[in-house]
This record gives sequence, structure tokens and C-alpha cells, in this order.
Amino acid sequence: ATLFTAMILWTAFGSVFALGIVVALTQGLLFSLIRGASDQATDVAAFLAALVVQPILFIGGALLYFDQAARVLDVAEDLPPIELVPEVVDLVDLARRHPADRYLLPCRASGFELVGMRR
Repeated sequence: ATLFTAMILWTAFGSVFALGIVVALTQGLLFSLIRGASDQATDVAAFLAALVVQPILFIGGALLYFDQAARVLDVAEDLPPIELVPEVVDLVDLARRHPADRYLLPCRASGFELVGMRR
């Protein structure tokens, strides 16, 4: 399973990298065509090329995301189902059992204060 996970990860990176190369080359070609054919200023040609080509990067990224999700679901069908059970931790009780000068709290505990502790 670990090898398969690594292969999926490298496939995802490779796909995004290839998509980036295609977008960059297409944008450069379109820039050259706009600049040469219509004698537009360099900044106008660069803006128009980016305006036309950049959405392809985001749409392609979304398609790659759904492709990776489908790959994971193909593998997940063979795995046994799991049940997520929350584990509630009383931070005040935990701090009393393990006293320290400072504590590193999770983001969900923002605004949480332990009496007598300094920030």
C-alpha cells in the first residue's frame, strides 16, 4: 500500500508539472502570436495571453484532483470500512496531570486559556 501511495503522489506531481509546462508553452506561443501579428505592446500581449491561458491551469488542476480522487476510491473499495470515533480530551485535566510553563494547543483550542498560565 505504501508503494502504491507513493506512485499516486508522484503521478499527481508529474501531472501538475506537465500541465504547468503545457500552459507556459501555450502562453508563450500565444504571446508571440499576439505581439507579432497585431503589433500590440509587450505588456498588452502578455496580459491577453495570460487572460486566455491561465484558466486552463485551474480547470486542469481541478480535473487532476477528481482523477486522483477516483484512483483513491478504486483502491478504497478493496479496503474494509472504518469508523471514525472522536476522542474528547479535557485540556484542563491534561494540564493538571502534566504541569508545564507553556503548552502548545491545537488550532481548535484558540481562545482557550488555562488559569495561571502565561502566553
